[in-house]
Amino acid sequence: MSRLAKRRRRLCLILSMFCVFRAAAPLCAAEPASPQDVHITRASGPIEIDGETSDAAWRDAARVDDWYETTPGDNTQPRVNSAAYLTFDDRYLYVAFEFSDPEPSKIRAPYAEPDNLASSHDYGGVYIDAANDGKTAMAFLATPRGVRYDAIMSDAAGAEDAAADFYWDAAAKVTDAGWTLEMRIPFASLRYRNSDPQTWGILLYRN
Repeated sequence: MSRLAKRRRRLCLILSMFCVFRAAAPLCAAEPASPQDVHITRASGPIEIDGETSDAAWRDAARVDDWYETTPGDNTQPRVNSAAYLTFDDRYLYVAFEFSDPEPSKIRAPYAEPDNLASSHDYGGVYIDAANDGKTAMAFLATPRGVRYDAIMSDAAGAEDAAADFYWDAAAKVTDAGWTLEMRIPFASLRYRNSDPQTWGILLYRN
């Protein structure tokens, strides 16, 4: 087993908050809910990034069901259900989402160029704070049409910088119950300390 593989045989992620945003607003305008620890484990099998969560490996992945609405609610119970799944292998972090929607025909997801997201669009994804210092995060977001957005968010800049372009994959699909999203993010696209286990801050996000 390579040294890199040994480093990644265990991965512990601290999920800092789970938010559902239903209107345009600054990121986490309300006080966040209390963080909770989620320990994720190595994928039990291959995962195809096709927008479906039917791969058997997702059933063994860490599942997150606790989400909080921050706009227009203030850390309230969302009116719709969301679920996220996290797992990894030697090269990638995998994140999947199942977003329920009582009216899938009203999902807003026009086709657009990468990084072209509007607050009126449906989208979801993850902010990764691999340093776990609460100062910098990398954003990986996508719409139900698979339009991707990536950026760096930092206290120093005071805003998201969408000029950054990372190597990663995403696929999504609108269903009768809402929409699903799969992401595959290479560890090579992330910056993190050389430690085992890894402890990261993660924000799971839905607009």
